[in-house]
Amino acid sequence: MRIISGDLKGRKLKSVGKLKIRPPLDKVKQAIFDILKNDIVDKGVLDLFAGSGSLGIEAVSRGAKKVIFVESSFKNQKLLKENINMLNLGDKVEVILANVSKFLDILYEKKLQFDLIFVDPPFLKNWAQKILDKIEQYQILKPEGIVVLRHHKKEIPETSILCLIKQRKFGDNLVSFYIFPPEADPPSAERQEKR
Repeated sequence: MRIISGDLKGRKLKSVGKLKIRPPLDKVKQAIFDILKNDIVDKGVLDLFAGSGSLGIEAVSRGAKKVIFVESSFKNQKLLKENINMLNLGDKVEVILANVSKFLDILYEKKLQFDLIFVDPPFLKNWAQKILDKIEQYQILKPEGIVVLRHHKKEIPETSILCLIKQRKFGDNLVSFYIFPPEADPPSAERQEKR
């Protein structure tokens, strides 16, 4: 795994070895960031199911203001921290060891929002739907922000507010890009309670 562009271009990340992580292939990562282009510079990024940190670290390399990585596995988090320390990312990142769904509950309580959210959950376990539901319900995405979801082609999440704007297929993987439509009102407290 390597960083494909930005200040850290060409630097290699530590191998995942026997860890149960599916880091995106370089061609998948390249496609994601070709679509995002300049929607990263000075942005606040949330990297959910962060694994080795490949997506969030690429965002830092390309000028993200701050990246919060959330990973539930202690072993995966250890690898992530090793990559961060190796690259001297310092105060541009924060690593959280937590269940992703429960961590989103905390973000909701703190009313925190992000410009860009990466979601790369385990495949075929309904995580994609669950996390998109909470991003909508809790308004964790800023009005002009983007959610990038990597999921299995058999998982087709339904959204009530988020709008699918682009999708790319790589074998059994889909990478889907969502925004809040400009004309959409953010979900109200009343609508949240009904969900």
